[in-house]
Amino acid sequence: MRHGELLGLQWPDIDLDSGKLTIFRSLHRTKRRRDPEDKTPWFELRHPKTAGSRRTLEIPPVTVEALRAHAVRQRQQRLLADSSWQEQKLIFTTRVGTPVDTTNVLHGFQKILREAGLAKMRFYDLRHTHASLLIAEGVHPKKIAERLGHASIKLTMDL
Repeated sequence: MRHGELLGLQWPDIDLDSGKLTIFRSLHRTKRRRDPEDKTPWFELRHPKTAGSRRTLEIPPVTVEALRAHAVRQRQQRLLADSSWQEQKLIFTTRVGTPVDTTNVLHGFQKILREAGLAKMRFYDLRHTHASLLIAEGVHPKKIAERLGHASIKLTMDL
């Protein structure tokens, strides 16, 4: 998934029993607040990049279990936040239910890479790695293109 697609996921988009999720939207950053008086949101949910980006993906059992555990933690956070919680049905949120800042996700990702002794990479490189692993497993390029939300096989294979 693209970074924004992941952060724009909402709980109704996922069917944990069938192990599927559907991408309907993407989280995008807007002009940031410059002062406390400015109430302009720093994010907006938009339709995905292309029509092909609206897609349903199968997710493996390990991901389903991780999401179930995450849902439990999020319910606990909601209780702790009490009236501060801002319900938006998002899967990945701050401690008060607001969207996660993409910059914070990147910093956290870089920290995990450092601690694991891995080379620095972009969060987006996870998509390319996923595609490369699928190619190595012999998955048909058309299926890979559909999974990534690419408009064509050529784009997938060129990347």
